[in-house]
Amino acid sequence: MSNIKRKREQEKEKIPVDRWIALLSGIMAVLGWGLLIIVNLPSTENMPPQIQSFQLSRESVPAGETIEARVIVKDPNLPDDEIHYFWAAHLGRIGEQLNRFQGPEVTYVAPDQPGVDFIEVIVNDREGGTHKDYRRINVTEPRKKLIIVGNKNFTEQYIVGELMKQLLEDRGFAVKLVSDLYSPDLRRRMEDGDIDICADYTGTVWMVPLAHEYKPGMDNNEVYRLVKEEEEDNDLIWLKPIWNNNTYALASWPEFVEKHGLKTLSDLASLYRDKEGGVKTFVDPPFAIRPDGLPGLERHYGFTIDETYILMGKPEASLLGLAEHRCDVAMVFGTDAAIAEHGWHVYLDDKTFFPPYDLTPYVRKEVLDKYPEIADILNELVATFPGGGGPATPEIVAEGQKVWQQLNAKVKIAKMTPDEVAREYLIEHGLVKEGAGLSGS
Repeated sequence: MSNIKRKREQEKEKIPVDRWIALLSGIMAVLGWGLLIIVNLPSTENMPPQIQSFQLSRESVPAGETIEARVIVKDPNLPDDEIHYFWAAHLGRIGEQLNRFQGPEVTYVAPDQPGVDFIEVIVNDREGGTHKDYRRINVTEPRKKLIIVGNKNFTEQYIVGELMKQLLEDRGFAVKLVSDLYSPDLRRRMEDGDIDICADYTGTVWMVPLAHEYKPGMDNNEVYRLVKEEEEDNDLIWLKPIWNNNTYALASWPEFVEKHGLKTLSDLASLYRDKEGGVKTFVDPPFAIRPDGLPGLERHYGFTIDETYILMGKPEASLLGLAEHRCDVAMVFGTDAAIAEHGWHVYLDDKTFFPPYDLTPYVRKEVLDKYPEIADILNELVATFPGGGGPATPEIVAEGQKVWQQLNAKVKIAKMTPDEVAREYLIEHGLVKEGAGLSGS
């Protein structure tokens, strides 16, 4: 047998490539695998267009995620330098109804389970000529859901950032914590979508980004409700509040309170009046002039402090002045660690003068729509604090302040790190199990 004859016999025994592709397509159709792309291109002659390039953005993809497929088609009837990106095609999984789409790039959505999947391209011309190609996709284990949590640059914010981070990690999220931000920067990043979740203060958001004037007499519940409602228009969803009201307050040693039978700011105002303002009081300079500080407080409660009895100093000097018994009353912030350290009494704002600053988690709507379980997870955290996220009362707010005074004291005084304080709190309240592998920031 001649070499030519032998070669012809061998070629008869070969199965054409397009028959192999047709066989593979049939198997894929029976098994329900793959993604089918049909591209229709006009042709002036009976010459099928050719798939010059069929590219995937990557060869593997986590279950449930997307990649891009890009196809370049060359029509042999056109000059060599004219290449067609297909612009009209039908897209869908084999065995399912196909959907028409426009554009040179196809978004491929991987199935929910790991395994092997396929994308197949079929190019047709008017005369019935076809060319097929396919790509195999390795579908890997699903990736953890990534969430970005942000917090401000002081102790209480470090702790709440770690609380949210560690709890979300325990519930299956991968969490990136962006810490140590100034208040305006945190807000800007939330609005820009660079951060997904944070916890901010109702009074801060009401008066700064939302630019409202605070009117004395608005209680914690009202400010929270107004902020929550208005923020929905900004696609920022406020969850349930932690009633800790980290606002201006006045405090004294327990002996002074017991001696004069004091509990509320109304009681203290009565004492100022009885003594004609002769009670040594330590404040910082901003508090002495702000409308939501001493001038407004005196008008609201009907008393005046004799100027010779007012002491002033740099920030936190009032805390040192009270600690050293150089005054009887001092300006503090509601959750200052020094309150817990010394056991000071904080006067109840019974006529709601000071703006409420209640710590509340909020989430970008886009993120919450994608992961609605976040609301339940973070509301479960809120439920461990006084009031459980329900309506506030002055007593609930006072209890919430005490809890946060103690948490802040663990960092400021006991020298624990914020992630250690958060982990201890989550374990003590049954939100995570000890040894669950929580990681710090």
